[in-house]
Amino acid sequence: MKVLIADDTNTDRLLLKLHLSKLGHHIIEASNGIEAIEQYILHKNDIDLILIDAQMPQLNGFEAVKEIRQIEQERELEWVPVIFLSASAEMEDVEKSISVGGDDYLIKPVQQKVLLAKTLTMQRIAAMRRRLIALDARLATQASDR
Repeated sequence: MKVLIADDTNTDRLLLKLHLSKLGHHIIEASNGIEAIEQYILHKNDIDLILIDAQMPQLNGFEAVKEIRQIEQERELEWVPVIFLSASAEMEDVEKSISVGGDDYLIKPVQQKVLLAKTLTMQRIAAMRRRLIALDARLATQASDR
């Protein structure tokens, strides 16, 4: 699975990369929201999961995810699951992360077992998404052949 990690803290990004690389995932890194959007655009439909820090300089995670969701709609790109990471346990931040297009919210420091569980869940969703896309393509081909 290809995972985009966007976090302005080098140590947090490195730890996430280390844990996910051990599980066999390919990691793309960004250190702020602007870089996250640039990496998302560069890799388009190759990204299976985005892990993004809510609070970053230049462009925070909330704004970046809102922009990513807008790009998905405008360019008719596939939905990519997003998990927000934050040191904040405030319910307003959890609510905001979902309202801008996030799919889950983890409080830092993220426990390795929780990260593993969430990643496995998102991996199953990514596999299901790929199967649906392939099925849709087959159905479209069959419909055009008729």
